Amino acid sequence: MLQRSFFLAYRQLTQRVSKLVAAILGVGVSIILMFMQTGFENALYDSALNVPEALNADIIISAKDFSTLSYVPPWFSRDLVKESSGIDGVESALPFYAFNLQIKNSLMTTAKPIWLYGLPLSGVTLNNPDVIRQMDVIAYPNSVLLDQASRKDFSPIVQDVLTNGRSEVVIPVAGQGVQNTLSVRGLFTLGPTFSVDASLITSDVNFSQITSQPLDRVSFGLVRISPGYNVAEIKNKLQELLGSRAKVYSKSDFILSERLYYQKHTPIGYIFRIGLIVGIVVGIVFILQALHGIISDNMTEYAVLRAMGYQQSFFWMLIGNIAAGFVILAYIPSLIITIFLYRIAAESTQLPINLKLHDAILILMLVVGMGAVSAAVSIRKLRKANPVELFS
Repeated sequence: MLQRSFFLAYRQLTQRVSKLVAAILGVGVSIILMFMQTGFENALYDSALNVPEALNADIIISAKDFSTLSYVPPWFSRDLVKESSGIDGVESALPFYAFNLQIKNSLMTTAKPIWLYGLPLSGVTLNNPDVIRQMDVIAYPNSVLLDQASRKDFSPIVQDVLTNGRSEVVIPVAGQGVQNTLSVRGLFTLGPTFSVDASLITSDVNFSQITSQPLDRVSFGLVRISPGYNVAEIKNKLQELLGSRAKVYSKSDFILSERLYYQKHTPIGYIFRIGLIVGIVVGIVFILQALHGIISDNMTEYAVLRAMGYQQSFFWMLIGNIAAGFVILAYIPSLIITIFLYRIAAESTQLPINLKLHDAILILMLVVGMGAVSAAVSIRKLRKANPVELFS
């Protein structure tokens, strides 16, 4: 029976090629829409986590009212970082500075937003080989490193650094004729976020001079744990020591907090999920229309089969195989098209839009579910059919 249902499903799928192609195109569009929504959502989260994941820390200390690195983090006293270094099991505790500002140069028509990060020269605060290699460069006054994975507006600056070894940028100050000039002396790779186009890295002293923010006001404290000590235990000790003066995160909790912020506290996450739901609904509609068309075109044949003694289970297998045919024929080319679209989108936005295996499997499962729902709805039309009435 299964073999017969496969054969009949194949014959009915290929009976009218034009209708088959139209249905596959409709389902394929919905699958591509689902892939693009998932790809952009992942790019949002991945780009937002570039800096948290690069922090060289087991434990991260923030201000008590800190919520997300999407905005300029509130400062807290550097004395709290010094206190943390006195806990048994703490190998090092270093300050980390972050600020959002705008820069431009002669090749840019308007100023663009960037993140500026200040690093102490006494230790490693970012696990980035390019930054670690050029720590002596950012020690020079007003010297910064530019993220070479920044968006295309910053390409002239990147090219200038690659060609001439440096490039000059300015920080516009409204109402003032004097502008702060920075010298971009090197490059590193990190990547932009949805909201900010580029990143600059400099020393903590330069950071203080550029932002007019005292070094005593730090954005984060980065704590490294000595080998053999438990991160959770040290975290609890630090939180007990600092009390309500600061928040204490393990690095994994900090990364999770940043991801959950985008998922639950911004409209962007909801928009992507709604787009995914729309893709599912569109796919179900197209599969339903195609199945109903095939059932209507072959109703007489189904009546003959039922009169010959074929049970409802056979028609379940038949409609299921037809729906599976739509799913397979639509999913494979949609997957291939998605790979090319991801490449185009990644080049245009400079965001990490990549096809992940678990996403491909998830969307395949959703598409199979779309086919199953469509088949379950369509089979009702056959369940109620009476061979006598159909022949009449």
